[in-house]
Amino acid sequence: MWPVIVYLNNATTAYPREQVAVAAYNEALNTAPADVRHAAGDSDADVARARIAELLGVAAGEVALLSDGTLAINYVIQGTARGGRILADNRSHNAVLRTANAVGRLTVVDLYSLEDEPQEFLDPGFVPDLICLTHTSNVNGAVLGVEQALAGFRERFPGCPILVDASQAAGAADMGGALAADYVVFPGHKHLGAVPGAAVLVARRALRPLVFGGTGAGAEDAVWSGDGNVVEVGTPNAPAALALAAALARAQEEQEADRKRIAELVALLHAGLAEMRSLRPIGPPPDGARTGVVGCAVTVGHPELDWARTLGLQGVIVRGGLMCSPVHHGQLGLPLGTLRFSVSRHNSAEQVERAVAVVAELDRALTDLYT
Repeated sequence: MWPVIVYLNNATTAYPREQVAVAAYNEALNTAPADVRHAAGDSDADVARARIAELLGVAAGEVALLSDGTLAINYVIQGTARGGRILADNRSHNAVLRTANAVGRLTVVDLYSLEDEPQEFLDPGFVPDLICLTHTSNVNGAVLGVEQALAGFRERFPGCPILVDASQAAGAADMGGALAADYVVFPGHKHLGAVPGAAVLVARRALRPLVFGGTGAGAEDAVWSGDGNVVEVGTPNAPAALALAAALARAQEEQEADRKRIAELVALLHAGLAEMRSLRPIGPPPDGARTGVVGCAVTVGHPELDWARTLGLQGVIVRGGLMCSPVHHGQLGLPLGTLRFSVSRHNSAEQVERAVAVVAELDRALTDLYT
């Protein structure tokens, strides 16, 4: 018989989903849909957009609804800097790094600590076409100084568009400062606890089109006129967008209680993991600027093959490996990656204690095996 699951992989995708999000999704699926585009402002997608815009404090026209964060990041990078110079911070996800490498000339530096910036970046002639900032690390849960970075780069590179990847921030950290960026991206299925299939792109600047197709407006000509929404091409996943809106509203209403609960669980988890012989928690202290993500350096065994898989067989669901953030792991001197635990408000102290106990058993076994 399989063991009872302790789910600590919420930074990948949330479980369980927020009930308000599931209810909104199911209601949309079981209600005759409004016309997708022609009834401007009345479609399900437009209702979701208006709700999300109000919650974020931005204009509805600045909110685009896409299927996932990776696609949204592609729209921004390819729509602003194809063939150009792209400056990204070293905490960036591969959604940023691979896209930027594929379509532009990428420079990666620690944009939050510029003492060791490369000579190319110091060159007065270096002018990027796009700057990409990570709001919150998906490796160790650190909440980075986006607001200060935005101000600094706007002074240094006036007019240069700035993208903030807030995938690990939405539902887990304050995004207020990030929303001043030209582009902000986040999905609904991670810390917000909504369903997969919807992500938000806040865009304060126009983008060049990446994908072409029907939009439900201006359909008289088979040649695109250059007007209208260039991002939401095709049929939107309105049920998932409505679920995201419901989850975002819940998160904002209960953020103080959520963060207090998660901080307590992080403190308990961090203290337990710190006792292991072959694991070392990394990142901010439990009371620092962080989310519910607790990353660990692994000194014995492989973080994915030995640790994550074996813990999963014992019912403790975590993530092991590079977290799609290879540059950050390289900076940390952890080429094989880390072992990542990520709690949510739905976890309990008893679950965390059980997870620590299972980790301790594996810690003893691997230490005896490899040393």
